[in-house]
Amino acid sequence: MDIGKDNPVKLLIKFSIPATVGMLINAFDNLADRVFVGYGVSSQAFSSMAVTGAIFMVLQAFGMLIGIGAATRISLKWGEGNREQAEKILGDALFLLVITSFAVMGFVLYFIEDVLIFFGASTDTLSFGVEYLRIIMLGFPFMTIGTGLYHIVRASGNPSKAMLAMIISSIINFFLDFIFIFSFNWGVQGAAVSTIIAQATVMI
Repeated sequence: MDIGKDNPVKLLIKFSIPATVGMLINAFDNLADRVFVGYGVSSQAFSSMAVTGAIFMVLQAFGMLIGIGAATRISLKWGEGNREQAEKILGDALFLLVITSFAVMGFVLYFIEDVLIFFGASTDTLSFGVEYLRIIMLGFPFMTIGTGLYHIVRASGNPSKAMLAMIISSIINFFLDFIFIFSFNWGVQGAAVSTIIAQATVMI
């Protein structure tokens, strides 16, 4: 696939389909966690997933912010034939993803109850939200770095490879949700651990 020479319509199809599938899979992952928690834990736990899901989407934007910005710059340098500069941007983006993820992780863990209340958690759902979000935040660097690199991989001419990472991650999350919640009885903690493992898979 040569972004500079191939037919623009073919390129649009080759890049847009994997991107669309990736977004659908991401939405399915969020839904799967909620369904498993709703059936396997309690209605209060299910309600807490709605709150933490909103926080999850906001936090995911940090990875998208850096990843999409870097991907655009890398695409421009790649088109100019400046591979060395493109690789430097990749290194800078990775460094920024790591620093940002740990900074946000520390902030949310320190103000975890305040963050949940700000997003609408009630006294009934707060304990479940804290339980879930605390584990999620410990794996937040995986999510941020994985999200950022996902967009960079797509921009470097490998949209199918990026989509494959999302598919594998979704399958892992689905089966681990089932095992951790129904077999191990880990409750919302099981959903959080399965999500972290799935996000680490995307990053790798």
